[in-house]
Amino acid sequence: MIKKNIFGITSCIIIIFIYILTTELVYDHLSGSNWHFYDSCSRMVFGTISLLIISKLYNRSIKDILHFYNPKSAFLIYAVPFCLSIIYRTAYFSNLTISLLISKVILQQFATCFFEEGLFRGLLLEGAFHAKNNKWYTNLIYGLLSFIIFGSMHVLFGWDLWTFFYTGTIGFAFAAIFLLSHNLIYPMLLHFIYDIFDNIAPYSISKESSIALWADQLYKPSVIFAFIIFASLLFLNTSTFFNIYCWFIKIFIWQLSSPDFTLFISSTSTSLSKI
Repeated sequence: MIKKNIFGITSCIIIIFIYILTTELVYDHLSGSNWHFYDSCSRMVFGTISLLIISKLYNRSIKDILHFYNPKSAFLIYAVPFCLSIIYRTAYFSNLTISLLISKVILQQFATCFFEEGLFRGLLLEGAFHAKNNKWYTNLIYGLLSFIIFGSMHVLFGWDLWTFFYTGTIGFAFAAIFLLSHNLIYPMLLHFIYDIFDNIAPYSISKESSIALWADQLYKPSVIFAFIIFASLLFLNTSTFFNIYCWFIKIFIWQLSSPDFTLFISSTSTSLSKI
């Protein structure tokens, strides 16, 4: 089983470099929506390859890999301030065409969550569930492995310590959800929601909002806090902290029902109708 684990990790790294190589070869020949459509297809292909390797290596069906069991751990802390800051700072959107909305914000991010979760959580971490002697620290080691590899991928073309830690923590959070639930669908869904906000942010025109400033100030501390919480979950492997998750999600849902969020949705619809 150790050989299978090593093969899974090695396959993950090989797929990363093949994806980067093919991307570099095509990048200069495409632009705009054409590039986003191509990249979406490429990510779907590599994500499918990752799932097929998991299926073959660990004798699991695709249906079993992509299940909806055990959703209890499908909560994120660090994403709440970020999403709130986007919602409350946005007055309207500029230069966001229908083509970009579909190709970049929706399709490419759907393909991204499918590819990256299938690769960095599924293929990379599946071995944790098949380890012969699964110790108390096994999940933590696999989670840190996801942290390092996922963070490193985002700084391949330019080192930045905060980017490494920030993206690594995102990978670590998704890894914790997967390792605690053996559920790949929920990290994919959460990754998709987060990336939607992240990719729509550059097109948003800001407004003054005390809540947006509050969320901005909390964002970096929340990333560090999330790392500690998810590390604790993997270390202790208990359900104690899930109540904290539920509390944060309830706050987030309450904020979504506020008048400011209604205004945000209204301004979004108005902006898109003018395209």
